[in-house]
Amino acid sequence: MDLRRLQFLVRIIDMGSITRAADALGIAQPALSQHVQALERSFGAALLVRGQHGVTPTEAGRVAYRNAKLLGRQMERARAEVKVLAGAPAGRVTVGVAPHSHARFLVQPLLAATRARYPDVVLHINENFEGVLAADLLLGRLDMAFLYEIVPRPGLRYRAFSAEPLRLVGHPGLLTARRGVLPLDDVKLLLPGGANALRQLIDAVFSRLRLQPRLVAEIESFQTLSVATLRGLGATILPLSVAARLAERGGLALRPFGGRGTRVALSLCTPAEEIASEAGRVIFQLASDLADAVRPAARPPSPPPPGAPAPAR
Repeated sequence: MDLRRLQFLVRIIDMGSITRAADALGIAQPALSQHVQALERSFGAALLVRGQHGVTPTEAGRVAYRNAKLLGRQMERARAEVKVLAGAPAGRVTVGVAPHSHARFLVQPLLAATRARYPDVVLHINENFEGVLAADLLLGRLDMAFLYEIVPRPGLRYRAFSAEPLRLVGHPGLLTARRGVLPLDDVKLLLPGGANALRQLIDAVFSRLRLQPRLVAEIESFQTLSVATLRGLGATILPLSVAARLAERGGLALRPFGGRGTRVALSLCTPAEEIASEAGRVIFQLASDLADAVRPAARPPSPPPPGAPAPAR
């Protein structure tokens, strides 16, 4: 099997067009089509469906694509391992980041430290919600990821480094008390989707209180969620360190949520087996050191001003 042809197939499927892939690869379109035909003969199955607007993979093509991506990563790792024998760690390292976590604040320091210490290591940062990141770890698409997890998953190794309480954050007018108490079921909420680990913890609190959240929208993007909260479209619920930063940006109010026992733990996760590449191992250690150095303070925000509502319940 020609690995180069497999990488051609990956580029074609990514771009959805043999013509566009040929241009990007600097190969004549007829020659690229011949490479695909040779692959199809080798596999004994059609890999692409040609249409007026491009190509799409067949079921066999999707299987070939998935495995070609894994083989490509393994070859990158092998080249990096060989290069290590002659010098410093090198290669590509993929790091996942849960979007609503304070691990977002580690990305820039990690990029800067990697560039300073390991200039031949290329970082790939993937910000996504926990279900996608955990699946990618198990499939070998990620080397490591900062995750919130309620229940640890088999096949992953966890290095926990912080556990934070949750806070309601929003414009003061949205967090109005009645008789000194803020009724949670009256607060208009912007929350991540149900597959998000943070959302699952929030839902568990509402269930324990026998309440239903008054949901305005489900938003996976942290940037979009932040802007919507700052514009007063609703309040949201975040770990303390993230909520406090958002509150400082827009003069928002913070309120306790879930009680003292409700905490969300952030871990740096890897597949259960040892990290294969030297580059991956040094970046894991670097990410761990940074996470320890900027561990969020487990302390409440400043006391609310006189007349502010009592803790939500």
